[in-house]
Amino acid sequence: MKRLGPSPDLWTTHRRGTSQGSCARVGVEIAITRIEAKLNLSQNRPYVDVDGVIAGLRADGVEASADAVQRHRH
Repeated sequence: MKRLGPSPDLWTTHRRGTSQGSCARVGVEIAITRIEAKLNLSQNRPYVDVDGVIAGLRADGVEASADAVQRHRH
């Protein structure tokens, strides 16, 4: 069997000659500049499935989503 990744000892944080508390910790902050989204409102499903989605959303009290599915049905 051939190892596909690096040797496990490359990932250890304890090195010979250092105390475990002296290992560096690194944090990363990423600024979000945009969000892209796509609506999936069951528009590619048969009418009977879409009717079930709408009924289920209304039963759960999610009227705005049920209305959106209703508006976008094919």
